[in-house]
Amino acid sequence: MSTNANTQTIADRITSVAELRGLSVNALMAAAGVSKSVVDRLKAGTMPAADKIAAIAGALSVPTRTGMDGFFLCAMQKRDS
Repeated sequence: MSTNANTQTIADRITSVAELRGLSVNALMAAAGVSKSVVDRLKAGTMPAADKIAAIAGALSVPTRTGMDGFFLCAMQKRDS
C-alpha cells in the first residue's frame, strides 16, 4: 500500500468515526485542537505529525497503533450513549 493510499485510508477512517459519533469533521478538529487542514492534507497524501493523529484519536476516544507505514486509527463501532 502506498503512502498516499495509507493517508487516504486514515482520512476516511477519521471521517467515518466522526460521523458515527455524530460529529462533523470541523467539530472533531476543533475538539482535537487541530486544523481541518490536517484531514485535507491526509487526503492529499501528506502524513501529519504523530501528535496531531494522537489528538484526533483522543477526541474520538479511539486508540492509535503504529505500523510499518505510520499511524492508523483503529476501527471502532459507535458506542451506546
